Amino acid sequence: MDTSFSAGLLVGPAAATVIADTGAQLAGNYFAVVMFSGTEVVNGLSGINLARRNAANAADIWTQSFFANPGALNQVFVIRLILQTNERLRMTVGPSAFTGDVSGNIFLIAG
Repeated sequence: MDTSFSAGLLVGPAAATVIADTGAQLAGNYFAVVMFSGTEVVNGLSGINLARRNAANAADIWTQSFFANPGALNQVFVIRLILQTNERLRMTVGPSAFTGDVSGNIFLIAG
């Protein structure tokens, strides 16, 4: 796989904390391998939001949410997408904070 984008292991992150951000990318076709793992002991509304962001990084073009059940959440999935110049993928905590540990990676593969 190509470069991994991650903020590393986060402990008790607040809502909207960035877990992974690819930074501005060249225009093209990509496969994104998205990995997420978290422990959540209390709040059933905790999870992640994966967003394709516009070139100015000022707004989401689309988002997809994944919610944690009390206990643990482990997700790995692959998506194919087309990014325009300077667009990016960003993974954040949401809609509410985590009380446990969170980590995530986004691997981008041109193609």
